[in-house]
Amino acid sequence: MDVLCIKNAANPFTNAFGQSINCYAQNRISTRFEVIGKGTVQRKRGCEVLCDSKSTCAAFSFQDMGLTSSCVLLSSKASNDTCTVQTTIFKKKKSGCAARTNATAEFGDDPSRA
Repeated sequence: MDVLCIKNAANPFTNAFGQSINCYAQNRISTRFEVIGKGTVQRKRGCEVLCDSKSTCAAFSFQDMGLTSSCVLLSSKASNDTCTVQTTIFKKKKSGCAARTNATAEFGDDPSRA
């Protein structure tokens, strides 16, 4: 089982396709989570799209490296172990999400969520 050691950290509405829209709350934690996927993206929004596409994805970490930024998708399964240094992760929320301000958001380009 691949795990990530974290080392650093209203109602849902629907889009035009009838899918629920999630948002992601930033958290600083030192908990170990099971890794369920990885991807190369251009922006944090790309990680949101990847996480939204997996029902088992509960959060992600994002490494901003410009056009070769990456994210690690995390399950909700956390271990009792902790890491020595905190990091920032983005936990999926299904309620209390603000409306997106850009119609192209569901295609991965929403400056309001950068």
